[in-house]
Amino acid sequence: MTESDKLQQALDRLIKKTKAGEINWKETLPDNAYMASFPSHSVCIGPAPDSQGVIVSLFDKSGSVFLEQTATSAGVRNPGGALVGSKILELYRLVHASTPQLLERDRLLEELA
Repeated sequence: MTESDKLQQALDRLIKKTKAGEINWKETLPDNAYMASFPSHSVCIGPAPDSQGVIVSLFDKSGSVFLEQTATSAGVRNPGGALVGSKILELYRLVHASTPQLLERDRLLEELA
């Protein structure tokens, strides 16, 4: 199994569990970046440093990045193909839309309207 296949499999599981509400994503700094922690790994997803796309980073238990991929609407910057890129963008949209802090902000804005 290639690194791309492994990343695609991880993204599929993250998407499925995010849709089911089984992952507790936390908003991090800078804004619009999110992290989920697991017993021996963490996942971070957010805008790429150059603001051109979305980057997903997988960390081991010591906090070292062991896999990182950047995707833009135009495609994937690193090898992995368009499918991986589309899954990164889908995961980011799901996480961004489902984060409790954002839902609370939306509720506050509705109350203030």
